[in-house]
Amino acid sequence: MKHNFLLYAILSAAATYANNTALLRIDADLPAGNIIVDAVEGDTVKLQQDLRDSKQWFYWAFRVRGANGRTLHFDFTNKKGNGPVGVRGPVVSTDGGKTFSYPLDGKSKSDGFTYTFGANDNDVLFYECHPYVRADWDRFVKRHEKHLGKHFAVETLCRSHKGADVPAARIGCVNKEPRFRDFISARQHASES
Repeated sequence: MKHNFLLYAILSAAATYANNTALLRIDADLPAGNIIVDAVEGDTVKLQQDLRDSKQWFYWAFRVRGANGRTLHFDFTNKKGNGPVGVRGPVVSTDGGKTFSYPLDGKSKSDGFTYTFGANDNDVLFYECHPYVRADWDRFVKRHEKHLGKHFAVETLCRSHKGADVPAARIGCVNKEPRFRDFISARQHASES
């Protein structure tokens, strides 16, 4: 009886591991996603930032699905410079990008990190820096909806090369010609906060 139970436990653990490995998905299909997965070898994920038309690019962002309960080692294969992982490690979201934290603050290396996924962590986002994407802007505008047209106006500054609206806001005197104007601009890189 003990042997049957032990055999069942071993087979069950092996099946669970095989199933978890088959369900593991790592992609850049998220706002400002930017990663290339070179290989998955057991619990080690070898990856690099998608340089596109650049020779060196520090920025990266990716999503992991199906790693519930596992511990994965993320090893960046492009080791130019000091490596693409900052001193605080990745900024991580387990709720689809609504909130972020630095759970590996001080525990990462410049060329990689190890992350333990909780039992319910089926969809986890990892960013090189805290992102600010269009959904964040839309939530900001929604929060200040009662001021739209009075003290706050949202407009389109221009269109991106791919045709997306680049939003702009006017604050203060929005219903008449103001006496003075100040122009404040943030960096234009996608996702940079």
